[in-house]
Amino acid sequence: MRFIPTQVLLFAIGTWCVICSGLKADETPPAPVNAHSVAPGTTVAPAPIVTSSAPVDTEVITADGSPQGVDFDFNGVNSVFEDSSTEQSPGLLGKIFIQNRYRYLDVENGAVGDSWQGFDALLNLPVFTIDTPTPLDVDLFAGYVNMEIKGARSFRPDIQSEAFNLGASIYPSRTAPLRPFLQLGARFIQTEYTASSGYMTGTPWNLAPIHVDRNDTRLILNAGLEYDIFDSLAYRLTLFAETQDQFEDSAIMNEFIMWPTQRIFLRGGFTTDLSGYNAGFLVGGGLAF
Repeated sequence: MRFIPTQVLLFAIGTWCVICSGLKADETPPAPVNAHSVAPGTTVAPAPIVTSSAPVDTEVITADGSPQGVDFDFNGVNSVFEDSSTEQSPGLLGKIFIQNRYRYLDVENGAVGDSWQGFDALLNLPVFTIDTPTPLDVDLFAGYVNMEIKGARSFRPDIQSEAFNLGASIYPSRTAPLRPFLQLGARFIQTEYTASSGYMTGTPWNLAPIHVDRNDTRLILNAGLEYDIFDSLAYRLTLFAETQDQFEDSAIMNEFIMWPTQRIFLRGGFTTDLSGYNAGFLVGGGLAF
C-alpha cells in the first residue's frame, strides 16, 4: 500500500522537472543580430551600404541609449588659403566706410611755392559681385580733395585746387591675405589761380589782382594691393597712374591701416612720384559700418 504512492510521487517530480526545463529554454531571448551591446528597447536596423557619395551619416549610440547623428561632408573641405574674406580682413576693400585725411606734398617748383597742403574725404560702398570663374567684388567710391598753395602774390600765385573723384574698385572676392585691386573712374578738377599782375609781367610793384580758373577731367587708373600683417593691421600699396602727362609723374603711396577699435580705423603713409620728387604724407582716419 505504501509502494504505490512513492512511485507516483517520484513520477510527478520527474514530469515537473522536464516541464520546467522546457519553459526556461523557451523564455531565453535570442541573441542580438549584431555583436554591439544596445540598450533595452533600441531597434537594431541593418547597416546601410556606404557608397562614395558625400555626406555620409553615421549613427552613434550614447551612454543613455539615444542615437546621436554625426555628419561628415568630404566635399566641404577647403584650403585655409581660401578661407579669408573682406569682412574679416583689416584692409578697407569690401567695407562701408567714410574717412578724412590731412595731406602734405612738397613742391619742387620755386615759381609756385614750397608745398601743397589740404585734406581729402572719401566714401566707400560695396555694390555687387561679378560672377566669373574667380568671383570679383566691386566697391563704389566717391571722394573730394581740397589742396592749396599759399605764396607771396607779387612773386608767387595762390593756387586753390578742388577735385571730385568717382570710380570703382575691383578685386577678387575670396583670396589669401594678399588682395590685389584695380580702380577705374574719373576725376573732375577745378583750379583757381590768384596772383598779382606783377607776377605775370615781372614787375612786383604792379599789385593789381588777377584770377584764372581752369577745369579739367582725367581718367582714374590706379592699381594696388592690400596685405594683412596682423588681425588689426594691414599694409596698402597704391600706384596712382598719370594718364595725361608723363607716366613718371605717377604717384606711389605706401600706407598702413590700423584698427584701434572694431569700427574706427587710422590710416597714414608716405607718397612720392616715380622720379623720387614731390614727396609727402597723408594721415587721418575714418569710421566703418
